[in-house]
Amino acid sequence: MKITRKMKRSITKILVLIFVSLMTGATPAFAQKLTTYWMGRRLPNDSKIHFDVKVPDFFAKWIDELKPKTVTHQINGKEWEITTLTLKWDENGSSPKRTGQIQFEGFGDMSWKQHATAQWGPFADQLYAMKSPAEGSWFSVKDINFIKSDADPQLTAAMNLPRTASDNKHPKDLSYNFTKVPEIIAVASGDNTVDVAWRTTGTDPEVYVGRYRVNPTGATTLISPTPVGLGEGYRYLAGFTRDSDGSLYVLRAKRDAPIWNKQHPEKVDRTDVMVLTKFDKNFKLIYKNKPLGTAGKSRSGAIYAPMAVEFNSDANPLGGQEDGTSRIAWTNYGGKSVIFAYYSCLTEYDGGINRRHQNSYYRVLDATTGDPVPDYNRDSFGHTMATDLLASDDGVISVGRNDTGLFLANHLKYATQDRDPRVFVFNHVWNGNDSFSELGMLASAEAEGYLLLFTSNHSHGKPFGIDFGNQAKAISDFNEQIGHSRDLVLVRVAKSFADDSLQSGKRTEVVFGFPDLENIGNTATPDSIFKLRTSDKYKLVPTDGLRFRYLTKYAEETGEYSASRPKIIALSSNKFVVLWESWTMVRGKDDNGQTTINGNYDSTWAMMIDMNGNELVPAKKLSGTESLRLNSGDDAFLMDGKASWVNGNGSALVLHTVDSQLGYKAVRLP
Repeated sequence: MKITRKMKRSITKILVLIFVSLMTGATPAFAQKLTTYWMGRRLPNDSKIHFDVKVPDFFAKWIDELKPKTVTHQINGKEWEITTLTLKWDENGSSPKRTGQIQFEGFGDMSWKQHATAQWGPFADQLYAMKSPAEGSWFSVKDINFIKSDADPQLTAAMNLPRTASDNKHPKDLSYNFTKVPEIIAVASGDNTVDVAWRTTGTDPEVYVGRYRVNPTGATTLISPTPVGLGEGYRYLAGFTRDSDGSLYVLRAKRDAPIWNKQHPEKVDRTDVMVLTKFDKNFKLIYKNKPLGTAGKSRSGAIYAPMAVEFNSDANPLGGQEDGTSRIAWTNYGGKSVIFAYYSCLTEYDGGINRRHQNSYYRVLDATTGDPVPDYNRDSFGHTMATDLLASDDGVISVGRNDTGLFLANHLKYATQDRDPRVFVFNHVWNGNDSFSELGMLASAEAEGYLLLFTSNHSHGKPFGIDFGNQAKAISDFNEQIGHSRDLVLVRVAKSFADDSLQSGKRTEVVFGFPDLENIGNTATPDSIFKLRTSDKYKLVPTDGLRFRYLTKYAEETGEYSASRPKIIALSSNKFVVLWESWTMVRGKDDNGQTTINGNYDSTWAMMIDMNGNELVPAKKLSGTESLRLNSGDDAFLMDGKASWVNGNGSALVLHTVDSQLGYKAVRLP
């Protein structure tokens, strides 16, 4: 075909338009692709969500503009991206049918949007069919699920589906520093059975508990009467554990919205915000909704917005709830059966900054009665975005990830003493709430101490804080650190680590850096704390005891992957299964010249090591028909001699097991 002069002029105009669009950051109209969303419709007396209402284009554009968080759910064998939001309107003032106005909530932001009334059509009709009164003339539809799909998904999902924890946040995403609340927690109960507590999807998430048996054939049966829905407005799972008699304990929390920028008029304990429920080994209810509370000399303060990060503005009054942490553990300490609860929440109002901080706290409850133990409660170590607990005959060992790194403690042992039980911090590079590390889990080597698994930048040099007062240097330092691949790291400490670090009854704060673990505090870190031993080529420091050891070599190889979601399970005192996910690393630059990291989940891996990190069974990539994702907010556990974890596929709970030879199996729980 011959190209005429007129055609050339037209092509030139199009190229100029594209060039101008690219230079101004705009996308040419013909290149824009609008996301298609389908709303989950809920019917009265129906336990299903029906994704059959297509969202109008103008509404889909609004959702895209707000950049909502999405969660990936596997439903009917296919993965779907789902986002959740709340819509509100004033029937006497503005509404979709009267003025076309509506208020969004649920993205860490609130926003009023308006569009021509006539364009809402059937979508508005379905909203009105689900509405419920709010205040006065206000109505709302809370926690609506929207699914991304170019075509009609023809999808119906159960409202009590277990949540999938594959949040798809890259380990280098700064928002990933604020971990997920517990979603699915499982504990083995012997005889091939497992007890599971999970938080459901749906408009008003609920916590369920069930017991399942895995038969030798691989089939599974529900052996509790029915999964028990605990309800009553406590929509967050904050902890689940089992005692030596087989009794089960569930800690739950309310969604809480205290006034963020002034003190509450009633400065009280607000004990009903978190509650404990107990079942015996036969699922008979022993007590329900016992307030976490305090008794005697309270040093932990009131409970505000449990498992929340900081509030920051009127536009974000709920802060980042669902982004904090909480765990419980049972132990017999001093002849008393107790529940140790460790959680993050907001502090009392601080007039100096005109807001509340986020902090970590612990409280101890009598497991028999559910009542608080006097004096065994206090604040912990500042911001805590992730934590793990390990019950021990010496107390309850805790590890937390805060804005300076990772820290270990034995709070229970020193609860009534006026001493700071923090012993050391793995401080890599300080960057506000980011310490370029990700917490894994604790495991017991019995008399040989405790193992801690985590990930950190595989970089070298003394730890330092990024100087935000010098923008050019801050960007340079940040670019240097964010660009490194993260590797698995192992530390082993003596059982006596807390005693060795608290010297002469004085309040000490023993801090050391990572990865060189050089002493940077006023008090030297006792060598007796560190117990790793090795004589092979991977020995990294010239002392009798290694302070840390890398278990993977992503940084040394191509640098194209990072380790994430690390878990460690003790099969014996000297055999440990390590689990982790591999994520791709795609480096780029933003408009300010700051390095950005993107990428995706790649695969799930396992290896077997001894207490010194020596490889017993080489690393193996796991494969199977079920989703192998590791729950970022939950822990793995030991079941019948195998490392195990439970996740959700959108239609069922799935139990995964890895044996001592890294043989992998998965079964669905009914």
